[in-house]
Amino acid sequence: MPEHFPRPVRLPPVSFDRVIGAHDPAEETRIAHATASGLLARVRADDSGVSAERLIAFTAEHGIDEIAELWSKAPARSLPGALWELYLLQLAIHTDAATAAFLYERGRAELATADAAIAGAPAPASPEELVALIDTILRGVFRGD
Repeated sequence: MPEHFPRPVRLPPVSFDRVIGAHDPAEETRIAHATASGLLARVRADDSGVSAERLIAFTAEHGIDEIAELWSKAPARSLPGALWELYLLQLAIHTDAATAAFLYERGRAELATADAAIAGAPAPASPEELVALIDTILRGVFRGD
């Protein structure tokens, strides 16, 4: 047995909400909404449309994985949730436009609703037309349409 016993160290009380790596859902929600509204405000402030085109080109080349991961936790009816779903849809259509056109046509043929007319895609929609439509929808979001 050792002859020297170390004395216990008294640490100051720890606030568990300040522990590094702690997960705070309220803070994530606040940041998701702040980034989404900040992004739209910045792009919509540019009347020339150059910022929207730069943003679409940037996301097509580099992606927005970190922001999209943050937005993915937001409810679908919120701004960050809606943006995440639009970017997810754009990614799916750009990745495999032929399958997206096939699935759109199958859904349009099966549903007896006005959804196809509201979506704005021609019937039947070619892969190129769906790619152009999702890009137009994103540009419209950035313009405030």
